Amino acid sequence: MTKAEAIQLFGSKQALAEALGVHRSLISKLPEQLPTKYSDRATGAAIRLGRVTPRLVAGTWRLD
Repeated sequence: MTKAEAIQLFGSKQALAEALGVHRSLISKLPEQLPTKYSDRATGAAIRLGRVTPRLVAGTWRLD
């Protein structure tokens, strides 16, 4: 997952940071391709918060 995809999924850097349980400044410091640790946390948070369902379509998350 890219940082841009994660931000889009949550709507803002602040919302992404809150979902990941990190300070907003960390989001700006992350590389464009998120490390697995943060990608997995973002995916889990998105499922938990009902932002996506756990189904992949053509290798990308489908927003419902």
